[in-house]
Amino acid sequence: MEELHIQLQSILFNNDKADIEKAVSAMSNAASVYRQKGHALDCVLVYGDASEAPLYTAEEILLLKQKYDGLTDIRYIVFGENTGTSKGHNRMAKDAQADYLLLMNPDIILCPNFFEEILSPFSDPAVGAAEGRQIPLEHPKDYDKATFETSWTSGACTFIRSDVFRAVGGYDAATFFMYCDDVDLAWRVRLAGYKLIYCPRAMILHSKMTGADGMSAPSSFEIYWSALANLLMSVKWSFPLRTAELIDRYSHSTEKENRDATAAFLQMKEEGRLPSPLDPEHRIAVMYDDYYAPQRFNL
Repeated sequence: MEELHIQLQSILFNNDKADIEKAVSAMSNAASVYRQKGHALDCVLVYGDASEAPLYTAEEILLLKQKYDGLTDIRYIVFGENTGTSKGHNRMAKDAQADYLLLMNPDIILCPNFFEEILSPFSDPAVGAAEGRQIPLEHPKDYDKATFETSWTSGACTFIRSDVFRAVGGYDAATFFMYCDDVDLAWRVRLAGYKLIYCPRAMILHSKMTGADGMSAPSSFEIYWSALANLLMSVKWSFPLRTAELIDRYSHSTEKENRDATAAFLQMKEEGRLPSPLDPEHRIAVMYDDYYAPQRFNL
């Protein structure tokens, strides 16, 4: 039986160790369950720490390895800088000896049958990447109910062929610090001719805090980087009218973070640091109001 090689990777930034251990425990269990079903699996977990000070010592990582032996290895890289998601994931994936990469948030809890379910669409060589179902707040973007194809895969849990990740150049770290980097990666995978699949039975617990109205309130950090990412997406994926509309909207916003993001974007434009436009015919790129895919429901 041929052994399957998977690299799981997450970026840490001032995370709580107890939450991380819950995630590691679930990953170890999911790998063990997959092996119990008769599969040969080499499953390596890589953490890249972008915190100001390292969260773990070498001894603590060794203890995690010993305790959660469903994982072949746990590797811990201290970046020494806040890389953001794009640069951090690219750095971890660069030397990965794996068939697949699982690009995930550190607060993701895998269900026991995750690997069997997330791997199921890859019997089709045209599938480049897949995503799991986020609970308790399922991602609202639409998908084809017959084929389960979707417009883009969420960076909270993207399972991708490692050769495809490398072929498209990984995340665009030169453009995106965080936010929209997952949409951009997914669209470039589709531009290269591959399909993206939503796997509703590959469930993951993605912890999100909501208010009494059921809505999630973004932090000032999230507002700023989301606004800047939206502006950059509009340029990179050839939506000049949207660029103009966003500049007008954000520059007149009551939220300082939106105004600051607009100023940063205009500075990048002045310095010639905006990305080159892709897909001018919009064969891949779509916009539905403020979304990058049709929405099945509103959060």
